[in-house]
Amino acid sequence: ERLDAVLYEQERGGDLEGALAAYQAIEADILAMDLEPGQPGHADQQKVLAYTLLRQGNILRQLDREDEALALAERELAAARASGDPLTEARTAFSYGTSLIASGRTEVGLEKLERARALFEAGEGRQFRQGLGWYWIIRADLGQAGYVPAGPPEIKEFANRALALLEPIENWAGVARAYAARAKAREAMGDAAGAAQDRAEEQRFNAMVGNRGGD
Repeated sequence: ERLDAVLYEQERGGDLEGALAAYQAIEADILAMDLEPGQPGHADQQKVLAYTLLRQGNILRQLDREDEALALAERELAAARASGDPLTEARTAFSYGTSLIASGRTEVGLEKLERARALFEAGEGRQFRQGLGWYWIIRADLGQAGYVPAGPPEIKEFANRALALLEPIENWAGVARAYAARAKAREAMGDAAGAAQDRAEEQRFNAMVGNRGGD
């Protein structure tokens, strides 16, 4: 509940430094539990710790503090493995891969992203679909930024896959990002009308992000 409150009230509200400090305080409380492997609650502790570190890493990347994000990702990966939870491991591989690519280690970063994709595809339920949808968004973003080879038609297809996964589960933040990626691809393909329509959709869904159903 504390993590969700920080996510919606501070991180999504643009108070990145405040959110980072709040996540760090939550991390300190989690570590204060001082649970050893094999003790009741240890796996759950590591699962929540991994997610707390994931949220910190996301903010650090937005603040262009890539070295810190990468160092944090190593701890996040250890916590995810200790949790024994496939969804936590998938999210961590996704986060770690993003940090590696942003720091210039593209090849190994893509390997982590593909590991995340495999785990998301193997799971069932809303959270796994959400993770897979965001995988396609990141692939579109990486192509547009020139980190990996991908032309506008391929990027458009990545965005389409993200939309097919995220619209049914009402993940409005992801839907807005997917429309933004598709708009850029359509623009590059000379489809000005389609790009304008997608940008309008991006704005519409961005306005809905405040709804907690669209996390």
